Amino acid sequence: MRLLSKIAPDLAEKLKDTVDIFHRVGQKIEDRHRQIIILFLSHTMRDEIWKQTKNSMVCKKEGIPFTEDLTHEDWRSRQAMWPRIKQARKEGKAVGFRGPFGFINSKSIREKCGKLLNRKQTI
Repeated sequence: MRLLSKIAPDLAEKLKDTVDIFHRVGQKIEDRHRQIIILFLSHTMRDEIWKQTKNSMVCKKEGIPFTEDLTHEDWRSRQAMWPRIKQARKEGKAVGFRGPFGFINSKSIREKCGKLLNRKQTI
């Protein structure tokens, strides 16, 4: 909670009401930090914290990355889309990921069963 308050001091008071659970992942190993999963009650707060961590001097100084906790299926989906995303990035297109979906110029794509589908086809 202290780290999140340093990253986003303007949101420090709201954090107490919107963070539900912090828990560590994996076995304790001497001289190593374990990953921590944070469960937010509010998607709005989660997205705001996420946005602030991207350019946070606190994160850069401390060497603390914030990443998504993906399911194995979502991770495989991203891996399958990566060549297409990488090519689009080289072409100067706006690209990114959110959950299992990739985005190229605001159009979502998703890999399922070895084939790329657009979002409308997967729903």
